[in-house]
Amino acid sequence: EKKIENMRTGQYLTSAEDGICFFDRSAIDCIAYLRLNNLEVTVQILEDIKKCNFNRTVFYTPIWQEIYENDSERTENIASAKKIEISIISTYKSQSYELVEVPKLSIKQRADFIISKI
Repeated sequence: EKKIENMRTGQYLTSAEDGICFFDRSAIDCIAYLRLNNLEVTVQILEDIKKCNFNRTVFYTPIWQEIYENDSERTENIASAKKIEISIISTYKSQSYELVEVPKLSIKQRADFIISKI
């Protein structure tokens, strides 16, 4: 998890400062994965996350069973993916983020939905 957390923190720290950036994942997700697997969330991970000043509004797309497919990046079955989703949502809420569920619509409609909220 430390390697992933370093990568996620690095992505944030090297992003453009003069515009809006969207991140598919963040270092905060690492906390969710660690907790889900009953592993320790180290002080270093928490300190690294503090370096990232994310917007307090987080958009998330719920598991969409009808289009869920496994691939080289998504190796979990749907039941495991739902457990991960619950852990991620819980972790962001515990960190005082406001979560906005993106509706299950076409890609364009989802993008329009997000843009309408920022």
